[in-house]
Amino acid sequence: MSLNSTVLSALGIAVASVAICVLSVPHLSERVGTILHAEACDDTHEGIQAKVDCWLQRPLGIVSAGSLMAGFRAFTYLYETYPEFASTGCHRYAHKIGDAAYYNLMLARGLSLEEIEFPQSTTACGYGFFHGFVEHLVQNDPDEPVVVRNCEYLRETYADDMRDIGTICYHASGHGFMQTQADALPDAMWGNPVSMVKRPLEGCEALPTTEREIEDCREGVFNVLVDWMETGDFGLSTDLEDPLALCSEVVARWQYACFYELGQNLGQITQGSPLTAARFSMHIPDPELRRMTFGVMVAGMMQSKAALDEYRGVLNECAQIEDAALYETCVVSSANGMMEHGVPGDEYVKVLDLCADPALGARGGDVACYRALGQRLARFYSPGKAATICGAFPAVYRDSCTTGI
Repeated sequence: MSLNSTVLSALGIAVASVAICVLSVPHLSERVGTILHAEACDDTHEGIQAKVDCWLQRPLGIVSAGSLMAGFRAFTYLYETYPEFASTGCHRYAHKIGDAAYYNLMLARGLSLEEIEFPQSTTACGYGFFHGFVEHLVQNDPDEPVVVRNCEYLRETYADDMRDIGTICYHASGHGFMQTQADALPDAMWGNPVSMVKRPLEGCEALPTTEREIEDCREGVFNVLVDWMETGDFGLSTDLEDPLALCSEVVARWQYACFYELGQNLGQITQGSPLTAARFSMHIPDPELRRMTFGVMVAGMMQSKAALDEYRGVLNECAQIEDAALYETCVVSSANGMMEHGVPGDEYVKVLDLCADPALGARGGDVACYRALGQRLARFYSPGKAATICGAFPAVYRDSCTTGI
């Protein structure tokens, strides 16, 4: 055999080996495509938002082609690889994938809700995907019995592995009621948030479901209102001098949802500091609303802190809070916030690390932390995975963990 023939033969074997490798490793070519896309975005775009917008095109494109599971594999890669992607709004980005899925799967392809299979990964980043998907589902048909039928279908089909899918659906229905109204918003409502939320909130209260899920729907209404205040839509804006004043203007049964959602919009005031959040919350007279609002402020901080591994700074400030009730809320909300904004599929890993911090033991923070984590597992994981995670708890907390699932 000639030298050239030997070289060509060797090259043929090498190419064949690579091809076999690509075929034998699950999703390798897809992964390579994601890596190349992400690196191209990083190299050719200036500024974080420009890079993020470019990165998002990869999972959006995959979902548009029909695969939710592959789209979320790309999403998870971006979260794990680029801290600036994870820390600037992973819930919002998952929401965009839900938007795209609704359009491409239900409208463009004509699939019914029952014909779409939602993988476990769609719970990532606080179920952001379903916030977007269901919002448009309800916007398209806001008839209350239809809303309930869709939410109950999702619960019956997926609740074993996604415990909170039902309540998330009702929350996102509040989004949909607001978006339906926005399609034909009267001029008189522009710049008037109290009148703007009235009809959507009444839509929530007409749902034949539990009070807890009606409350979730109310929170969804105020969540959209907060977004519009941030973006200046419909003549709205955030009052930085008294950002919670609006909540005193709505009727009493709507105030909890208002404080809950507006409390998550106080980053410009708290600057990622639980101590600042605690001082601010002390101005809220009602103790239940005060503790809850403080908690959502802390949980919201973890959207950036968890991704940037800066969560210990939050914990250090929690330890400086003298009020015992607010201290426990600070610890619990830190754990909950990390679960909502952690690495998709592995959210619990950093929370276990947080709960094991020796500083928590002095004031019972470790008990509160492990309890919060145990109660959160079924929200994101199948019973089997949740039980495995419970096995990683210190023995003294393991029984309470398994009770939570």
